[in-house]
Amino acid sequence: MRNLILFLALSFIISACNNQKTMQKKDAPDEKLIESQNQSDNQEEQLPEPNIHPTKYSVQEQLHPNLADSVSIRLQRTACFGRCPIYVLTIYDGGYVEYLGEKWTDVEGKAYCQIDQKSITEIQNKAAEIGFFELNNNYDNEYITDLPSTITTLRNNDEFKTVVNRYEGPKKLKELEDYIDAVFQNIDWKKIESED
Repeated sequence: MRNLILFLALSFIISACNNQKTMQKKDAPDEKLIESQNQSDNQEEQLPEPNIHPTKYSVQEQLHPNLADSVSIRLQRTACFGRCPIYVLTIYDGGYVEYLGEKWTDVEGKAYCQIDQKSITEIQNKAAEIGFFELNNNYDNEYITDLPSTITTLRNNDEFKTVVNRYEGPKKLKELEDYIDAVFQNIDWKKIESED
């Protein structure tokens, strides 16, 4: 009887070890997949670095390396933990305006409108008045969370200037951001139907 119990216990342990090895093999990543990912990682590393102003934000957050030459002004408001409006407003030289409202905005989705050159000039004059192109690139505090960012980009001749305002930016910058919003407060946006 004692040998039978010992035999069963030993069989149980061996069986459990085999199951453990099988499960580890199933959970192990596919070597071909890893090799493929390593190759794509190497390709990404070979891309040239963009010529951008040094800040702690990524290229996507800085925006201007990806903007068309015809972009004149861009205002983006980002998310917070609450109901902060999330949208991007892009004004082109000819007065064409693209809008993407993601959440907590009056207009959600893609839309467009046309504004006159006078409105663009007024925004540019307001920016010059506050010394926009002399402002710091970044107003932030990494230890403060749950605040949205307002990212304002303007073009001066052939150069873009982007200012990220998340924490304690100057009052005059906030006034410019609000001024740009006010221009579009009563605009009749035309919705762009999604191609999905």
